Amino acid sequence: MEWANIIAVLTLLLGGGGLLFYKQKKAGMEIANAGALASEWEKLYREQKAEREENDTEVSALRDEVASLRAEVASIRPYICYDLTCAQRITRNNQKNLEK
Repeated sequence: MEWANIIAVLTLLLGGGGLLFYKQKKAGMEIANAGALASEWEKLYREQKAEREENDTEVSALRDEVASLRAEVASIRPYICYDLTCAQRITRNNQKNLEK
């Protein structure tokens, strides 16, 4: 009978230990999955941030170009004749013909 008790105790310990090991393994897998998920989100965040910075540089370059064009228009504006009876006035149709 003593062997039966010893076998019963060993079975109980090994069975409970296996269940405990399974729970720990499952928790470890969940932690690993959470870590992989966090690293994937970090990667996406960094890509989005780099894209946003690239767009910001493009926008600032376009703003600089618009500012230089506005300055050019402002420098030409005093020489534009707005009077309809002015001999030096270029009408839209004539201006299109001159551009071609």
